[in-house]
Amino acid sequence: MSSDNHLRPNPKRRPKVASSVPAKPAAPAARQPGPDARKTVTILFADIVDSSRLSLSLDPEALRNLLSRYFGELSAVVQRHGGIVNNYIGDAIMAVFGMPFVHEDDALRGVRAAVEMRETLAILNHELEAGWGVRLMNRIGINTGEVIAGDQTQGYLSVAGEAVIVAKRLEEAATANEILIGESTHKLVRDAVVVEPSGPRALKRGATIRALVVLDVHAHAPGVARRFDSPFVGRERQRALLETVFRNAVGDRTCHLVTILADAGVGKSRLVREFTSGLAEDVTVLHGRCLPYGEGITYWPLAEIIRELTRAEGPDSGKQLAAVVEAWRGTRDDRGDRLGRPEAV
Repeated sequence: MSSDNHLRPNPKRRPKVASSVPAKPAAPAARQPGPDARKTVTILFADIVDSSRLSLSLDPEALRNLLSRYFGELSAVVQRHGGIVNNYIGDAIMAVFGMPFVHEDDALRGVRAAVEMRETLAILNHELEAGWGVRLMNRIGINTGEVIAGDQTQGYLSVAGEAVIVAKRLEEAATANEILIGESTHKLVRDAVVVEPSGPRALKRGATIRALVVLDVHAHAPGVARRFDSPFVGRERQRALLETVFRNAVGDRTCHLVTILADAGVGKSRLVREFTSGLAEDVTVLHGRCLPYGEGITYWPLAEIIRELTRAEGPDSGKQLAAVVEAWRGTRDDRGDRLGRPEAV
């Protein structure tokens, strides 16, 4: 082949010529609905109490701005806890926890979101009263159950089932600033919430519904506390491996890292618990737990370890921790200088 072939014109390649005719925009691809799926989710309804008075006392534009502020603040709370706002129905919010992705603590996320929504509204009311001369109250109902979930062609997720209806009825039965949950939700969050039975609540057309009133939720507590009272069977090889690593760490005075990987529910926490319970009395065991979601939690496990080590508690635990850690660092620096080397922690 000649070396000047790259200079010859290629008849298959045509020069691009600018056209004065605008290009026809490509038609958007049709959105195909996703397959319907049967899922267990937690449904939350939050509705404004006596909202009709707002439309009577406020200009339509002012009402729109007020509701926009209200919806924005409460929707942000839902999203922080991993839920999605499924729909706005008038002045009500319908949120779903467990779509499109399921989490093992969806019910607890929903209850935590409800409590934070109530607290957020209390703070927001100062702004609403200053700007529009009104204060809002809402009521919240939460229920967990099986639904049929589908991705509609309009682009939003839909859920249908008895669990949705019950959640709406719980919201309607709640009083101002009250959070009602169903029995199915309470079973999944019973060790993390403070509730009181409400007795039968009256609904429309003479029907009643049983519910529990949420008073508070414990920070960072699991919905259902793990029980370790059943006999521990097997895992001899894994326990022997942990014991060997521990003996090497003590003998070599060096740090060792052991990572236990397995599917959920097969006994990782139980294995660690059994191993640590068999250690000598002079061994200090500290615990640090990774939170499943939230903001500013990167170093949460380390903070828990230091808090347990220093036994800092109360509203000023952060200041206590800082003071103890600083004093501890100074002590260890003095020791390191005397020994000529840093100590292993």
